[in-house]
Amino acid sequence: MKARKNIMPQAGRLTRRAFLAGGGAMLPAPAVLGQADPYYLQLGEYLDASHAADAEARLRQSGFNAYTVPHGASTLVLLGPYADRAAAASAAAELRASTGLNGMIVHSPRP
Repeated sequence: MKARKNIMPQAGRLTRRAFLAGGGAMLPAPAVLGQADPYYLQLGEYLDASHAADAEARLRQSGFNAYTVPHGASTLVLLGPYADRAAAASAAAELRASTGLNGMIVHSPRP
């Protein structure tokens, strides 16, 4: 079985959804966090972008900073960024406690 690569969004770029909507917030720049490679929680990968948007909306209604990022033919649902793995793990525990969802901690590649 071939291993999948986790390709995370580059900071400072608009998400596809925000671009198509005519604006929106840009992905947070890692420099704001004081490190080059922040961590994220990946909550899902959807072939249907509308399903990803629904998941994003439900997470935002629950108080989480969720957003979508195009990833080839699919769309990722992410939370973050987090300055370190411990912060991402803490957010994952909070997510699990409040929603029952499990997020996968991923690390962004260097640009």
